[in-house]
Amino acid sequence: MAFNDNPIEERGQDIVGRNSLAQRFADQVMDLDSSKGVVVGVLGPWGCGKTSFLNLARRHFDDRGIPVLEFNPWMFSNTGQLVKSFFGELAAQLRLNGDDTLSEIGTDFLNYAPYFLCLFPEGQIVSPLARIAGGAIGRRNRGVEHERRQIENALRELPRRIIVVIDDVDRLSTSEIRDVFKLVRLIANFPNIVYIVAFDRDRVESALDMHGIQGSDYLEKILQISEDLPVVPVPLMRRQICASLRLSLEQITDSGPFDDQVWKLVLQDIVVPLIRNLRDVNRFSVAFHTALRSFKGQIQVADVLALEAIRIFLPHVFKHLHSAIDPLTGSGVADSDPGDSRPRREQKVAKLIESAGDRSRVVESLVRRCFPAARHLVDTDSPEIKPEEVWIRERRIANEHILRLYIERRETNHHRIFTTAERAWRHMHSRTEFGTRLREVDPQELHEVIELLDLFKDQFTPDHIEPGTSVLINLFSEPDTRRRRFDEALEDTVTGIVRHLLNTLRKPSEREEQVESILTHLRSLSCKWKLISIVGHREEMGYKLVSKDAALVHEAKWRSDVRKATVDTLEKEQDLLGILLRTKRDEDLSQNVLKIKNTPRMTLALLRAARSKDEGGTGKCSEGLDWDALIELYGNKTVLGNRVLSLSNARIQGSQQLINLATSFLDRK
Repeated sequence: MAFNDNPIEERGQDIVGRNSLAQRFADQVMDLDSSKGVVVGVLGPWGCGKTSFLNLARRHFDDRGIPVLEFNPWMFSNTGQLVKSFFGELAAQLRLNGDDTLSEIGTDFLNYAPYFLCLFPEGQIVSPLARIAGGAIGRRNRGVEHERRQIENALRELPRRIIVVIDDVDRLSTSEIRDVFKLVRLIANFPNIVYIVAFDRDRVESALDMHGIQGSDYLEKILQISEDLPVVPVPLMRRQICASLRLSLEQITDSGPFDDQVWKLVLQDIVVPLIRNLRDVNRFSVAFHTALRSFKGQIQVADVLALEAIRIFLPHVFKHLHSAIDPLTGSGVADSDPGDSRPRREQKVAKLIESAGDRSRVVESLVRRCFPAARHLVDTDSPEIKPEEVWIRERRIANEHILRLYIERRETNHHRIFTTAERAWRHMHSRTEFGTRLREVDPQELHEVIELLDLFKDQFTPDHIEPGTSVLINLFSEPDTRRRRFDEALEDTVTGIVRHLLNTLRKPSEREEQVESILTHLRSLSCKWKLISIVGHREEMGYKLVSKDAALVHEAKWRSDVRKATVDTLEKEQDLLGILLRTKRDEDLSQNVLKIKNTPRMTLALLRAARSKDEGGTGKCSEGLDWDALIELYGNKTVLGNRVLSLSNARIQGSQQLINLATSFLDRK
């Protein structure tokens, strides 16, 4: 089903039960004495379904074989065009009817039209029609009365009446409304013609007020009968709103996150109070459906519902939304804010509410239901709530970046990075896919992406444990161009994510099994130690996610792997010095003592690992070595000196700068 704001055409589309009323109306029209013409009014405010009602009535006229002609008053821009269009349309539709008699009457109507120009003030200045009128008068020396009698006689002989529908009169300007009713009054007494004029009573009566004559009195003289369309009951309107919105949701595959409780509150406090008639229902349904499609699930459904209602029915309020983003979302308020910015935030929200006029309660509800961080600015008893990062995950407009996406129709940089993190999280169940998503991230944004993964911790499942943990920890073994962005804070974030992943399993035995599996997928000794330290029992390091015995077994196995590692393996480690020091410090007499392999390549790898850079106050960078760590590792200065000498004799390309640095330390110590 396509969404539109068009009136219904068929009886099967009648959702408000007006078909029976339309049938009674058609019966009433057919019972009228139309020997001298009849003018009938179908009255109701804008959007109440007048055109739909007329379409239903037309079906009943069609059942009786009654020709129904339609005239659209929007087609003219001045009085001359009104006359020409009215008679031209009637003539054309009568000719197309297929009845020879009606076709002849159509021709008579067309010939009769020019005579009406003299009855309107502008008639004398519409030169093309004036020339037609002059020609018509001169032709066969027939006057207006002759033309009129000919039409009346033809109409009187008809075995059935003709219905002429004039709709949407209330959408015209005041002068155009007056011209239409003047035309109707002048031609209302043609026999066997029933004019059905549909309009908003208040609008037309106001337009017809002139020269001390009330518009209502004028209408009484023109209309023989009128049908006032009943107001659509509120419960029925509410049901129709719900049905239309539900259909929107069903037709969109990815409509976005859905919070049933917020949805109901927004519908009750924001949408329903703004809906006045069925046209509003249709307009809003179209807008809501279009918005859901355009945002492709990036905004909470209930929030789209709320903001579309404001945009469609309170455009002045919507215009002020952009300037109120900060107070509505709580953004731009520092933790150190002493409170002097609160009056400014209150002022902006108050201005937003005031712009709604007599609909201010609706905007207050918008703040309460959709913007928790601003609720205390409306309800003084409400506690102040700080912005929560989880709002962006839930796609709530309470988050600054989601609200900007809706208002500005473009995503902020933070929102783009969050979307990247969310996309990665959705593939966390697959080691290959999750790893691919993170490797595609710009190294400068990898830090933020990983931090934002923490927003999904309450949605982690056991299926995420092995692929998620192995991929995240393996990032620490990435080449330096990607790894250098890692800092202590990010390591803590990864540690937290790993903890949350493993804690999706209740039993330590289950976690131990997962750890065993993860270790087989970690690419380096550094990465393996990272996991072992997280799950173990070491002070200020371990989180005791496995039993103490299992932790000791993992550590012993890891130290054994370090001792057995080849130079090829060790020189690829990002934290080679730390690995070897950890192994040396933790070994006991029952284990083989760690021996540093006596090869130039091994010595070079350790010097590289011990190298450090320091920027002094002058801004110049000076290189250093973690000399104490090297001495501890090799046991004494003599052994280290001999290894450096061997490295120097090996003449390995690119090693001389480090050899010189190490020699300078040997000379000083």
